[in-house]
Amino acid sequence: LYNIMPSLPNLEEISHEEMFLEDYIDPWSDIPAVHFTFLIKQFIPMKSTLKYADSMCHQAFALESSSEDFVGGSKSSFQFKAIGDVVEGFFVTLDGKPEDECFGFWVDVGIICSLTVCIAYPQNFENTRTIDQSDVTVCTRSTHSGYARLLARYPDTWGFKRKAEGERTYYIPNTHDKFEDSRVTKRFKDQYANQNPMIVHLFSKKYSGIYSPFWPEEAMSWQSRSRDANWPSPDLIDSIVSEGVYYISNPHSNSPKPEIEFQICFGVAERRLANEALSKEQRYCFIVFKALVSHTLMGDESIESAHLKSVFFSCCEQVPQQYWSSREQLQGVLGKLQNLRTNPLMALYSIAYQNMVTNADEIYQDIRMDIEDFHEHKSVRHSVIFALVPAKIKQAAKYIERNSFDVAIEIIQEAHEDRLLVSTCEDNIPFVAFVTEVTNSFGLTKQWWLCVHADETLGTALAAELSLLHSPMPLHEIVGTETADRCGDLLIPRPLAESLCSLCYDFYIYLSLKHRKKKAVAFLVKARQVYIHINQFGTIPQDFPCTINPEDFNLHHIFKIYRSLVQSFIMTTSSESLCALRLDEIAMETQAISEKVNTEEAYTILLLMWKFLGNTEKFN
Repeated sequence: LYNIMPSLPNLEEISHEEMFLEDYIDPWSDIPAVHFTFLIKQFIPMKSTLKYADSMCHQAFALESSSEDFVGGSKSSFQFKAIGDVVEGFFVTLDGKPEDECFGFWVDVGIICSLTVCIAYPQNFENTRTIDQSDVTVCTRSTHSGYARLLARYPDTWGFKRKAEGERTYYIPNTHDKFEDSRVTKRFKDQYANQNPMIVHLFSKKYSGIYSPFWPEEAMSWQSRSRDANWPSPDLIDSIVSEGVYYISNPHSNSPKPEIEFQICFGVAERRLANEALSKEQRYCFIVFKALVSHTLMGDESIESAHLKSVFFSCCEQVPQQYWSSREQLQGVLGKLQNLRTNPLMALYSIAYQNMVTNADEIYQDIRMDIEDFHEHKSVRHSVIFALVPAKIKQAAKYIERNSFDVAIEIIQEAHEDRLLVSTCEDNIPFVAFVTEVTNSFGLTKQWWLCVHADETLGTALAAELSLLHSPMPLHEIVGTETADRCGDLLIPRPLAESLCSLCYDFYIYLSLKHRKKKAVAFLVKARQVYIHINQFGTIPQDFPCTINPEDFNLHHIFKIYRSLVQSFIMTTSSESLCALRLDEIAMETQAISEKVNTEEAYTILLLMWKFLGNTEKFN
């Protein structure tokens, strides 16, 4: 199944177990395990990374359900199965796009498109009476390991002309007419993604194939081999084997007859392993492993994610579960991955840790110094209290500055947990006091929104406590019951209520991140209504319950409102708030504001808007 080399090293050797000691220093990189884990989790935060991967996974499952839209002919003739990193929960965009990036981003999701009227049977199958006329026989003679040719038992069914007596091999071409061709060009994907560059778009990459409910002979050892970690469970192994495999139209690169060769695809089996057998720590470790190897081997197209999964799944079979869940032992697991050196792939695995540290920003200056000190004091407690926790707090502060509150909360929570791990009764700090200490240097707006996200994530009541110190008002009194919806009773500090434009935009972002896009748009509409009233009458609406700071409705803030309105129109028209608006009025107002802003981003929004409206003249 994993295409693993047969002579893997023994991972139970004492030298390998030493990797999991808390004061372990890796001789390869000269970095202590505790510092290595810290650096990794700062570059790739665990909770937010897995949350994003889960979101993309759900989108891939939705793409699988709608894949019939990508094929012609009779939809009932095909069965669709999504495979690959996205549907397995392994896909994340680690680097992110710059704020001024105007081009869309898309990713392919592998979709096996198998014929429902055909089954592939092994050559030694005895009960031939169950074989239908459309079914085929699997032949592995003269093919590479993991590949096969499919022999039509009833050639007429597949449109073959009868050969002369004695020539009875009717191999099915992998481009047969029964296999629907639904390729989407890169140009189309680019054009489609560019219409909304704010999100990652998924497209199906179809693999035509034939299903076989029989486990291949060459993979039988996977079912019965010894697994030190008892992973995956015997029940899951039996279930995967009973489901069989697919033969997809993807010949070996060195096949002598590529036109009639199919690849044995274990993608659905690997999907089940990823979705059902991996813990969150294991899945996170693979994302990190893939990121590090991909960065090191950037540009080497011969190394694919499938190769990395082969090594990783083998590691899961051998590393006990308690090692994966240990908070500070990520390096130990990655070290075991590194030690699979008999695999030809791993001979290429070389990560420049020193460069990774050297190129980090000023937050990691103290970490580099503490790495040097650790060789002398060998005290994890000292490093955690005086170097790692303060560095995490600085890192959280940077995310707060960028309004990435969920990530900041994750880092603050990890910092507090790290602090508790080495605390004594005398120096233990409660979480609320810890958060207050971290956020004291920020303004009220960022403090309050951080507390809102903390309350949702951790079940605290920090936002209400903070609001009570600043003459609060319930949200429904500020924006109306219909706009506020389920957030109506949320107490808003009065200074935030007086900055209505910023408040509405912040709620739009907040609700959008919670996948409540329709309700989020209502806040944009409210800000637009107040802006139009101020422009027409020079005053705020008389029924508004508190003073509004007119400076808050400046050109920069109101452009963000209209930019988000345009993006919302492009993405969906199902929101009641959007349906109640006249798009032509929004378009003219957006053009007037964008011309005043006079930036590349403003004109990009105009291009997207006029293209969406089909106004070729204004678009040109």
